[in-house]
Amino acid sequence: MSTVLLDARDITLGYARGQGWQSVLEGFDLQLAPGEIVSVLGPSGVGKSSLLRVLAGLQTPHSGTVSLLGEAVTAPHPRVAVAFQDPSLLPWLNLEHNVAFGLDF
Repeated sequence: MSTVLLDARDITLGYARGQGWQSVLEGFDLQLAPGEIVSVLGPSGVGKSSLLRVLAGLQTPHSGTVSLLGEAVTAPHPRVAVAFQDPSLLPWLNLEHNVAFGLDF
């Protein structure tokens, strides 16, 4: 049996919308092995960025669990890095320089 690096189980996520609830993810499951490469594709507004925030521990799902090497991910994890779509860190630097910025310390 192969090692599971990242394990997401029964992830449900949504947002309040007016007086109702807008579901983004329902019962999402994912298992990734070390070295595995995946892509998340879909049109705007279907939850791709929300899913990545949940997997990185930056957002809490409505229900479900995420674990990294068997350890629950409930907050940002020191072994997980996220390169956001927008230049969120240092907007005057490009993506490469934003990512490399931490290497200087």
